[in-house]
Amino acid sequence: MRSVRLICAAVMTVATLVAVGATTQSASAAGVSLHFSRPSAIANETIQMDGTLPTAAVRTVRLQYRTGTSGSWTTRLTEKSTSNGFFFFVVKNTKTRYWRISVPAGAGQPAVVTTPKRLAVVPQKVEYFEATNECDSNTNSVVTVWADFYPARPGRRVDFATPAGPRTGFQDAKGIATVQVLTGASGLVGVQATAAADDGAAAKASVVRQLSLPQCDPV
Repeated sequence: MRSVRLICAAVMTVATLVAVGATTQSASAAGVSLHFSRPSAIANETIQMDGTLPTAAVRTVRLQYRTGTSGSWTTRLTEKSTSNGFFFFVVKNTKTRYWRISVPAGAGQPAVVTTPKRLAVVPQKVEYFEATNECDSNTNSVVTVWADFYPARPGRRVDFATPAGPRTGFQDAKGIATVQVLTGASGLVGVQATAAADDGAAAKASVVRQLSLPQCDPV
């Protein structure tokens, strides 16, 4: 009789484990992934994280992180998905972390946990900064200034200090911004480029480059 009870208990334990396992849906099986609005972040920059759950329903969605590939998870934010399953979070990050979405089981739907995804926080750099000049036919110096910023932020404003006064440019898809000015000045002048503070990221300035402008003679 005792052996029969042990067999029944074992069967019930296996059944319970199977049932529990069935209530958790992996990210790959569910087709859910966590998307970042940028491939990497600048310290304190605003980043949107979003995705769509496999079920079109309002559910509790937890955004969780950890600092490495192992260890416990910390819940950063908790939100409700929309009726079509879409969810999004807005965060400002100061450290490189791994992120995931955790959705508890409920209303007949299994729990969902996404595969951890790394978001690196990288330092801003001015990878290249240069200024050139040449004389035009009207005794003016044509000064061209350009700067290459990392990471690239297309559309981010760049303020230039030039011999013709302040000028504004914008980063392209590669992080490059450039301006060109005419000036009648001659002698040693300073030029500089500064990526403006944007979405929480601090401003980033280049060095001040000294440019020697000649006295341009009429052609």
